[in-house]
Amino acid sequence: MGKKGRNKERGNKKEKEKEKRRERHKERMEKKKYKKKKDKQDQQRYLDDMQKFKDELIQYGLRILEVGGDGNCLFRSISDQLEGTQSSHRQYRQDAVDYMVMNKDDFAPFIEDDQTFDDYIDTISEDGEWGGNLELQALSMKYQFNAIVHQLDAPVFALANFDPKAVRTIHLTYHLGEHYNSVRLIDDYSTNEVPMDIPLNLQKDPERLAQHREEEEAKLKENGRKFKRKYEETKIEKEEKSQKNGKNKNRKQNKSSSQEEHKGDDKMGATHPCMIQYANTITGLPEFHLMKDALTEIFGEDGQIEFENIDDMKQLIIQTYADKELEFINSGLGFNSDGEDDKDTEATKETNEEAKEESKSESGFTAEEITKHLKKGEIYTEEGEWRRPPNKNKKCYCKSGRKYKMCCMASDNSRIDHIVNGKDRKKQYMKIEDAEAKDFLASLVTI
Repeated sequence: MGKKGRNKERGNKKEKEKEKRRERHKERMEKKKYKKKKDKQDQQRYLDDMQKFKDELIQYGLRILEVGGDGNCLFRSISDQLEGTQSSHRQYRQDAVDYMVMNKDDFAPFIEDDQTFDDYIDTISEDGEWGGNLELQALSMKYQFNAIVHQLDAPVFALANFDPKAVRTIHLTYHLGEHYNSVRLIDDYSTNEVPMDIPLNLQKDPERLAQHREEEEAKLKENGRKFKRKYEETKIEKEEKSQKNGKNKNRKQNKSSSQEEHKGDDKMGATHPCMIQYANTITGLPEFHLMKDALTEIFGEDGQIEFENIDDMKQLIIQTYADKELEFINSGLGFNSDGEDDKDTEATKETNEEAKEESKSESGFTAEEITKHLKKGEIYTEEGEWRRPPNKNKKCYCKSGRKYKMCCMASDNSRIDHIVNGKDRKKQYMKIEDAEAKDFLASLVTI
């Protein structure tokens, strides 16, 4: 066979495999569709059966309390009948298994021929495994109760192991050959306590059903009215909330526009606390009193300035602030603003020389060196080098990933103070007491 023949054969084989996969997929979808349809039919059948069952028991003054359909329904129903709760179903399952094991001779003959007694015990011990008459009988003997199992369109199944006047009689329902439920008196809605005893001489009364339906219809109408009132109240609340949110939104817009106008038109004095605080914020320089001196020197004591002026003159403000800081440092060291010895008296000169030498011995730098670096706007890092710091809102130079103001800024300022004075200087920040000024500042910058 040539190459073309082999390719053709290979192609035919792939087509056959695809066709088989399509057929298998089609079969799976058909089965799934059938199962879904069957489940829907079974569910509808169960609902119809349940409604007929409820109507039947209502005529005897009874109601069905539905329990979970997880395979534990028998034990859940018995737990509800004896304790008023379904939560003890595992304990009742185990009690039934233990009793059957202890009385093997009484229960083994009723096990089906294709299963041994031990296999049956292993199976029924599993959570979710369906229980039946054997387990009901075992629990009846252990807890000494009689049982009546109601069935739709069929006679009741009675389990009478004891004198009915001497022990309790529990009532269960059995649906479609696969599910148990608990039965109570129609007015018994107690929880976590033993349900009320159901009388032995129950009488059928069809009028109870008609009365119950009238009560249910009245209850539905009342619930409908309550739902309508609640819906209308909720609707009104939503409308009021929407109107309120609209007013708040308009108020915020008006406030924002007024602030923009105020920002553009209003002018402040150079010594206004808001203006000084704003200058501290945009430059990243912390000292309030030094910034005040710098702004006063640039704009004058009574000079009127706009916020835009500060942004435009940022570099000049930083330089002037540095000069004021140098003056402050030199005054602390005993030097004037030029860094030269005070020539008033010889005693002052000697004092300045001693201060200079002391400063140099403590920090390792002379006043001229400190002045030179600070004029450049540099700080002394922990690694022992002078460098220009980043903006306080930028990432720190130590590569920690945090903002400079939240990382090394405080320690750098403290280190400069220690170099100059031999100790840390306490930082002083301005507190704005004027509420209106504070609000205005908050609208311009984030402090």
